[in-house]
Amino acid sequence: MARLGIRPGEPISRQTMIRALWDDNPPRTAANTLRSHLTRLRAQLSAAGFEGLAATDGGWYALPASIDSDAHIFEGTARSARDLLTAGNPAAAIIAITGGLEVWRGDPLADCRPSEWARAESARLTELRTGMLETKFQAKILLGEHEAIVSELEQFVADSPFQERFWGLLITTLAASGRRAEALSAYQRARTILSEELGIEPGHDLQRLQTAILNGEFVGISAPLPAIILDEPIAPPAVQPRQAGNILPIPPTSFVGRQCELSTLVTLLGSSRLVTLTGVGGVGKSRLAMEVGRRVSGTTPDGVWYLDLALLDQPDLLLHQILEVLDIRNRTAPTLLGQLISRLAGSDALLLLDNCEKMVDACAELVDNLLRSLPQLRVLVTSRQALTLQGEHILAVPPLSCPPEIDNNPAVELFWHRAISTVSGLESPGVEDRELAVQICRRLEGIPLAIELAAVRLRVLSLDDLLQRLNDRFQALASGHRSAPKRHHTLRATIDWSFELCSPAEQILWARLSVFRGTFDLTAAEYVCRDDTLGSADFTVLMANLVEKSVFTREAHSVGVRFRMLESVSEYGREHLRRYGEDVRILDRHREYYLRLVETSKRSWFGPGQVEQVNRIRTELANLRAAFDHCVTYPGRTQAAQELAAGLHLLWAGCDYTAEGQHWLNTALAASAEGSSARVAALWVSARIDFLQGDRVQARAKLDEAEQLATSLGDQRTMTYIMHIGGSGHLIGNQVDTARSVLQEAFKRYREYGGDQSLSTLCGIQLAMAHCLSGNPHTAIEYLRQALQLCVAVEDDWIRSYGLYALSCATYSLGNLERALPLALESLELKHLFRDMVGLATAFEQLARTLVDLGQGHKAARALGAAHQCWDTMGQAWFGGSRAWREIHEYAEAKCRTELYEVEFLAEFERGYSMPLTELIPFDVTR
Repeated sequence: MARLGIRPGEPISRQTMIRALWDDNPPRTAANTLRSHLTRLRAQLSAAGFEGLAATDGGWYALPASIDSDAHIFEGTARSARDLLTAGNPAAAIIAITGGLEVWRGDPLADCRPSEWARAESARLTELRTGMLETKFQAKILLGEHEAIVSELEQFVADSPFQERFWGLLITTLAASGRRAEALSAYQRARTILSEELGIEPGHDLQRLQTAILNGEFVGISAPLPAIILDEPIAPPAVQPRQAGNILPIPPTSFVGRQCELSTLVTLLGSSRLVTLTGVGGVGKSRLAMEVGRRVSGTTPDGVWYLDLALLDQPDLLLHQILEVLDIRNRTAPTLLGQLISRLAGSDALLLLDNCEKMVDACAELVDNLLRSLPQLRVLVTSRQALTLQGEHILAVPPLSCPPEIDNNPAVELFWHRAISTVSGLESPGVEDRELAVQICRRLEGIPLAIELAAVRLRVLSLDDLLQRLNDRFQALASGHRSAPKRHHTLRATIDWSFELCSPAEQILWARLSVFRGTFDLTAAEYVCRDDTLGSADFTVLMANLVEKSVFTREAHSVGVRFRMLESVSEYGREHLRRYGEDVRILDRHREYYLRLVETSKRSWFGPGQVEQVNRIRTELANLRAAFDHCVTYPGRTQAAQELAAGLHLLWAGCDYTAEGQHWLNTALAASAEGSSARVAALWVSARIDFLQGDRVQARAKLDEAEQLATSLGDQRTMTYIMHIGGSGHLIGNQVDTARSVLQEAFKRYREYGGDQSLSTLCGIQLAMAHCLSGNPHTAIEYLRQALQLCVAVEDDWIRSYGLYALSCATYSLGNLERALPLALESLELKHLFRDMVGLATAFEQLARTLVDLGQGHKAARALGAAHQCWDTMGQAWFGGSRAWREIHEYAEAKCRTELYEVEFLAEFERGYSMPLTELIPFDVTR
């Protein structure tokens, strides 16, 4: 029970449990006796209300993961306390430790049958308790509670005189509380005990602490305390049956950032026997693994064995190299694997295999054999490709975080660390320098290798020069440190290494996938990249192989699974694509796919799933931009650019992309003046955006040209669109009577010639609004009922939001405020789903007008501030000067100012202007 309960949920083999019970001398009846024990255990679990004991055909057993044993709780508390202290919360760490120590009830596993396992596990848990006490003392020192812990520390070093960590804590505490003479006396006591009892001098950290006190330097929470942050417990030397690990490489530079990954990895190594770090070349897998190895080495009884496979080219030599590292001299015997297993038998060790990607199959076979034969062995692997073994826990190492802000920026922190060590005079960078560093690190996507190579270039370049040269990152980062592995001398060499690990088909696919921007899905990848040149391989298998080799990463999005390639990797792929002579052909395929996507979205827009469609288009914006750039850059593709820009008109007009949409449209129109249906569509869509932005002169000029072209093409349906957009321009351009007449004719033409159903329904709603503004709300309501019934029938939300807004206005005109209010609120919530900033602005103002008439001046003022926030995103309020919409705002504002003190109005207005829309909507109208 104890062996299973140490880690509930973790499978334990039958052989391991037999060894835990009888060490190496099990009775002949061991298997039957174990079976009897397990039967009783199942009964006890059932009686206690837990699910049964988990078992596999291979003879592995596990307690239900839902069971929280004392040891399991104790280990979790220890990790949590250390994490809290590392995160800068010593008070919370003390609370956690106090709770954890309450679980301690004397010698662990005292009731268990004496065995090698029980003794080792008891020693491990005891050491864990010692670590918790150390964390508690550190936390109290950080809180300034020096006097309170002196007596505790004195008692501890009296009971455990060989623990140098705690001598360091005692000396630090005495010195920090002003008792320097007593601190020096404590050092002398420690030195005497270590010298007389063990024949050794105090370690470097204690000696450095003594020197600091003698020199009168400050010793306390603001000074380095290396003696109290050691991860490795220092114990008296003893005769060991075998060497405990080998020496981890000592990096020439400090370790920066990655605290979250470190904590996660340490936790994983406590619960998983095989952890693989994957990620693109240069992302810092090896450095992270070595740092974790260093940190856990003190709590790993038989140490950490490190093996770098980067320079090993022949898989057949893998076992030989491991045997050499473990100092097994007789390597000529035929069963090398057997010798290795014999050497590690019973070892509670961590095997760290670094850079396995060149021989991933051989490493996978070896690790599988070792884990099956050595139940206490743990393995940590770094590789650009996972081993894909059962039970393998894969941790993808991401680039360093690099937000736009200067502070709390791990990538920039790394950059300055390396820059300061490379170039003198950078110790105190100004704000401008730090902002340039942010831009450099963001351009390099937070890849540690790229950042370190960039820092080296500061020997000859200024920060500004470096940033400019990163337009060609491979040339800019073409040299590095001589001491680094050759594959890390340049950014290109690092990615060359990954490229060479791929098969020819995978290399071709990598190059083709480089045309994508941001993220992409499997359907897009297959349409753009698949053809006979990839051979007979299953396309999904090729994609999976590239994910496994860290060429790109898999991400879960609301729209489904997508893939992302770092820009450095993508740029490398594009170079090869040009070398293959395939760049234009693949870019054309990319354009075709996204043009089809836009057309499909446009056709299915008026109906269910609109929010999902908008999210899909937003997710694909980076690729849509790339497709558009290709169209306007390469000759003969400008008509496709116009089709692409015009096809997204619902996104431009209704989803907070007005400015970008107009840029696309104007660029596409300027690229070619050839009269075509694509140009006509781009003209009337662009005119629609001009009206929304208040540029009525430009809009009319575009509609005139569109009308001439449509007439020459004999396109009656397009003539209807042009008439409709012209009528909507009159509606917001202070020509309500003209608008009513033109929109009536357009509405009639929609029924005669057909057209986009969403636009025809919108035309009816705008016609209703024209009647409402003309003093005919009853007529308006009749049109609106028809439009809203259709919207409900097809499950449309975007057009319905405009219908609800117009119906609120018409109902308000009839004096029915109680009905107008919920209509405005519902319209507001629907518009927020799409981030329709024009619709939100007008809906907020209608809401404000209704609220102030209902006596809710404070809420009305807040709604006016929110409307102003939305108009600001458009550039001009009220469509550049529409009297009808401005009057709604002015009426609500004037009445609010009458009902409220000026300071009250301004406070509520500012509150609505500054609050995020997500906090304003749903809008609170409770009194």
